[in-house]
This record gives sequence, C-alpha cells and structure tokens, in this order.
Amino acid sequence: MLPERADLPPTDFDPKDLPYLVLLDVSNQGQDFTYRLVGTGVVGFVGREFTGLSVSAYQRRHEEPEMVEAYSVAAKQNRPTLYDGTLKRFDKEFVVYERLALPLQAGNVDGETGQILAAFDFNYAKAHLTGSKTGVWPHAPQRVQAVNFT
Repeated sequence: MLPERADLPPTDFDPKDLPYLVLLDVSNQGQDFTYRLVGTGVVGFVGREFTGLSVSAYQRRHEEPEMVEAYSVAAKQNRPTLYDGTLKRFDKEFVVYERLALPLQAGNVDGETGQILAAFDFNYAKAHLTGSKTGVWPHAPQRVQAVNFT
C-alpha cells in the first residue's frame, strides 16, 4: 500500500531538506506530471521557477527524457525510483544530482499513484571543484534505476 501525501507532513522533515523537495501531480495515467511545488533549493540550482508547469511542456526545453521516464516508472509501477543526472541542459554540467522519486497514493483510490514526492541532492562535479579540465565525476549516471524498498 502506498503512503498518501497526508502521511508525510512537512513538519516530519528536517527543515534544511524542504528546499530540495518537489511535489508533482500525476496525470494521463503516468504519462505526464505537473510541478505542484518546487522547493527554493531546486529553483536555486536550476536557475528558474517551474511550479505549475507540466513536465511534458518543460521537458522539451530542459528535462532529460530518462529523468521523465523515471517519474513514469514510479507512477505506473507504484515504486520508488532513483535517478542520477547533471544540469547540462541548463549549461551547468558541473552540477550533478541524485533524485529519489516516491509515489504517493491518489486520495481514496487504493494503489493508484496520484502524486510523486521527489527529493534532490545536488553536488558539484569533481572537475569543477578542483579546477581540472580532465577531472571526471567518480561514477557514471545511472538511468531509471528502480529501487525496491519492500
């Protein structure tokens, strides 16, 4: 059984983590999503506000297709997904992140994902921190890695 949004009140989170959370509404049976809430930390790293925009409209300009697919997997299969990526589409290839997408139950509809809570962890790539032009981030991005927590 999936948790509902009410099962995860903001007061249960460490206040320093709240700016790195994103809440998405699921639409079209997991084919699209709307950014309901985008934390200020995410907006700060990305460099623009996108609350209220659909992922499909935003993706054409900014999102990696694999990142959107990981949201779809979370929604359709009702399981968390972990995604590693960069902000290269924002000309910030030196910013890397991990994103955990957690499906949340749709109101009274048992087992149907209605929202996704995503938590982001941003870091700077090793090459950027050291000033090296040949420095490489120590791991390659893992695309649409589904994580089973049961």
